[in-house]
Parts: sequence; C-alpha cells; structure tokens
Amino acid sequence: MLTLFIVGMENKFTLFPKKVYSLNEDTQEIPEVDWKKVYSFVEEKLRENPEAILITNWNDLPVWYLGEGNLDYLIRKPGKMKLERDPVSLAGYLDSLGEFEKMVKREKKGILVIDSWDDRVPNGIREYVKKNLKKEFEVDRLYPTQPRYWPVEVYSWGR
Repeated sequence: MLTLFIVGMENKFTLFPKKVYSLNEDTQEIPEVDWKKVYSFVEEKLRENPEAILITNWNDLPVWYLGEGNLDYLIRKPGKMKLERDPVSLAGYLDSLGEFEKMVKREKKGILVIDSWDDRVPNGIREYVKKNLKKEFEVDRLYPTQPRYWPVEVYSWGR
C-alpha cells in the first residue's frame, strides 16, 4: 500500500534528482523569476555601454547580482520620509513621472529593469516606458511549468 502511494505521488517523492524543483509547487502563490538571467543580460549591456546608467524598481537585486555601486536610480513612490538615497543600494530616488522624464532626457544612455507586480512604481512611469523606451529583453518565469507569471522587462534608451 505504501509503495503504491509513493509511486502514485511521484511528483512528491522521488528516488532520482529532478532538473527543476519548485518551492511552492502546491500553492503557486509566489511566482519565481529568473533574476540571474535578467541581470546577466543587464551586466552585458552595461559592459558594452559603460556610460549608461541603471534604474530599477528593486534596490537589492542589482546589488546582489552586479555588486555594490552599480544602481544609479531607484523608482519608488514617496514614502512617509523623503530620503535622498536608498540605504541598501545608495541609489538616488525617482519618485514621480516628471523626475523620471527629466532624468531620461538628461542622461544620454540608460537601462531600466522593471517588473510587473510592484505597486510602488510611481503612476505613469510604466506607460511612459512602453511608449518611449526600447524594449530589450523580457523574462516571465523561472521554469516552463510555472502556472503564474511575473514578467520582468529590460528597456533602454540612447545609443
């Protein structure tokens, strides 16, 4: 009886390693993103264009994958306290569409990494980006059987 149960539940019990494991296979509440793939692409773009600036909507991911000092700006709605710099990445804040537009016009080259789930991105930035910046890359899941997606897009401007 136990053997039939284990064989019937082969996705839960295994005698041989699998190529892909999911931390939350049963509930799939949290989509998993291949951030390593995203930041490998960004790293290559920054290597090709060393004068380009980097903007993201998460402060810890570029520090983890690219090292400290690589993130120039963080896009975030203003909080209760207005800070000049993010304490984790030391990046400056862009907390409105107007500030973002000015920065894009001021800087000759840049790369933006933005995901689809973050509700702290200032209003209007996503629409501006889709209309005015060049989409370079998109990743929407870590492994092919993932039922929920978390699209992450990389945009650029300049030459």
